[in-house]
Amino acid sequence: MYQSLILENKTRYYSDFLQDVIWNLYDTTYTIPEYFDFKLYKVSEEKYIARPDLISLDFYGDPGYADVICKLNGISNPFELNINMLLALPSQDCVQDFITKPTVEDQESGTKEGEYKPKPKTKNSKRKPNESIVGDKRFKINAATGIIVY
Repeated sequence: MYQSLILENKTRYYSDFLQDVIWNLYDTTYTIPEYFDFKLYKVSEEKYIARPDLISLDFYGDPGYADVICKLNGISNPFELNINMLLALPSQDCVQDFITKPTVEDQESGTKEGEYKPKPKTKNSKRKPNESIVGDKRFKINAATGIIVY
């Protein structure tokens, strides 16, 4: 399978709790440019069923643009890709315009090289009622029934 280019462009943070790097999945990583060139492509071979990465590999020479193909064509699940579907494929010159990179202003310098660390929330920090912090317990688990009580 392929490594998504869009995942690589998400902001990475170093988590003290997990002792590892995590991605911010809320980052905007994909935008549709106002103007772009595209070709219409009809899926005609069985090898392309549920495989946008193979279409990307054949059209762009890189399987990493499968996310762009899916998002541009409104495909949320690659298994929706079937024979006789008509896809809009951005031209090779403008496919990079769809992928946005994280801005430096949104990030803070981290504890490890090339990684970022957000400001941690403490019990004294103001937060929304639905936000919790590590160690914050607002629920009880009934051991007999296994039900969570808030």
